[in-house]
Amino acid sequence: MLNKKIGLLVLAAATLGLAACGGNNSSQSSNPTGSSTGTPAGESQPTGVSTGTPAGESQPTGVSSAASAAEAIIPSVEGKIGIYFHFADSETVKLAELPTYVSPWITGNWNGYATNAEGGAVEMVRKADTDVFYGYIPADGDLGDLGYQITLGYNSTSGVATNLQGIDWSYKTNWSADNYLGLDHPFMTKVADDLYVCRADTVDALDFKEVLPEPIMVKKQSFKFKISDSLKTALEGQDNLELVVKGSFNGWATVAAGKADTDGYYTVPLVSGDAQMVLGTVQMCIGVRNAIAGGDMEDKYNLALAPAGDFDDVWGAGGVEALEGEVYKISNITLAMSKLYQDEGWVYDLGTVTLPEHANGTAEAYKLPSNEAPKLTTNLVITLKNTAETAFTIPEQKFVSIAGTINGWTHEQMIEVVPGKEYRYVLSGDIFIGKKLEFKFADGDWNRDEVAPSAEGGNFELVPEMGKVAYTVSADLTDFGAGDANRFVGELKNEEIALDHDIEFRVSNSTDGLVEKACIAGDFQGWDAAKTELVKNEQEGYYVATLEKGELKTGSVINFKITNGTWDKNVGKGGQNFSLVLPYGAVAVELNADMSTFTGDIEFVSWVYALAE
Repeated sequence: MLNKKIGLLVLAAATLGLAACGGNNSSQSSNPTGSSTGTPAGESQPTGVSTGTPAGESQPTGVSSAASAAEAIIPSVEGKIGIYFHFADSETVKLAELPTYVSPWITGNWNGYATNAEGGAVEMVRKADTDVFYGYIPADGDLGDLGYQITLGYNSTSGVATNLQGIDWSYKTNWSADNYLGLDHPFMTKVADDLYVCRADTVDALDFKEVLPEPIMVKKQSFKFKISDSLKTALEGQDNLELVVKGSFNGWATVAAGKADTDGYYTVPLVSGDAQMVLGTVQMCIGVRNAIAGGDMEDKYNLALAPAGDFDDVWGAGGVEALEGEVYKISNITLAMSKLYQDEGWVYDLGTVTLPEHANGTAEAYKLPSNEAPKLTTNLVITLKNTAETAFTIPEQKFVSIAGTINGWTHEQMIEVVPGKEYRYVLSGDIFIGKKLEFKFADGDWNRDEVAPSAEGGNFELVPEMGKVAYTVSADLTDFGAGDANRFVGELKNEEIALDHDIEFRVSNSTDGLVEKACIAGDFQGWDAAKTELVKNEQEGYYVATLEKGELKTGSVINFKITNGTWDKNVGKGGQNFSLVLPYGAVAVELNADMSTFTGDIEFVSWVYALAE
């Protein structure tokens, strides 16, 4: 193993600037988004400044407001406004030494402070044999008072990927806080209708404190890490949890770390395929999320890094921040890269990821997310529909079957709705929202005809979500069942089914108090507080009212409350309406509610189905 003491090392994209995990703000400067004048939120324009010229000071000598003067400074472009500045040398950045891969870029309130050319940031061009840099912005944009920012950035000839070209908030103009009173931009002065000059206080020149490092391209690199014994213990039995990673190297997109290899390492691409990145610094977080629900990592479950392998230390690792009492979060891990590690295919060893110390000093007390995943409160129905004019015939001893992750890839017989034309399968039990389901159809087994999403085969895929409980696969199934191992191509879509039953509300009183009168009032009956009374079923002990099926379909959402016959007293959920998604085949819904004092919330118990499940 290489034992390079580069100190504080680890990946990094030159796009930097993300100070909080999942955040999109520069650690050096925040983008003044939302400021129509370019003035940061909460800060006022300095007194006496209206056009960008400081109070009590005149226009810079030699700057004319005539259009002819504008043409003399930079070329005019029809329909554009020209913006220019004089590049002044600082102690650290000098024009004569400016690297060829760097150019000034300008952005502002006219483009929402975009950071690249695609969004409207403008690469400024040097006027030959002068210290003038200029560019053009649309004349019909929202210019306001021309709030703006100029930074150095990788230019279009640098060779870096286009997403790494443009504004870099870490390399902005080097103005004095005394001159600018805390503003995030220097002044700008109108020279002519189509020309503005960017100025530093009383002079039309700007300088810079730092210049970007030489862009060294890296490809197909990865990083790897192990997890500590305490983290392994915390994750034991938590099958619904997964380790995830995000950072400046991938635009803060949360990606799964996958499975550990035989040596216990999780490996995640830093740069995938033929993509490029620039050596510099990278910020990242390693954390945990609910694997079934998917989405982003839980901020309060970010994990700490205990450096090992090739590294002695990690710099800029942030602090431990208290969240929700005794639960702690680790801020971004900031890693520095070295030219020694530019080899294509290099894998960076981050060392061991562990649980941060808890308030009582032990990792074991650290809380991890619940193993519970959100579930559908209804069943899920899948219909296979033959679009051919003629029905197909299934041979004796065979049946239309469905197989997939929904049933362990075991062929189950589907319900025959219309012979040779329509077949149905009802999935009940634990159906997790956000967890992908895969399946296909056949005429009984794997060696005969099948219905798949393409001529090449594959599986139909759907991701359950609230309010979508019925799906149809439509296909021309002429000759389906002939037994020649043919493949039929089908199209999957969400297609709800008309209810075939009225649905009873069966409401049990959740208290021992007397129920004088209780009614259901909802969007399905015009929100009449007294129209639909709940009548007690003496034998069962609950109160009953009927929702007529009418034109309702599966997946329909109904909203209602339980009232005392007036709107003086009512109960829903959290003071709002109670909502239900109607499932396939339901004949009743069981609920609990306080129908004595009409306080608290309605509680869902279960659906009652006509179909055996």
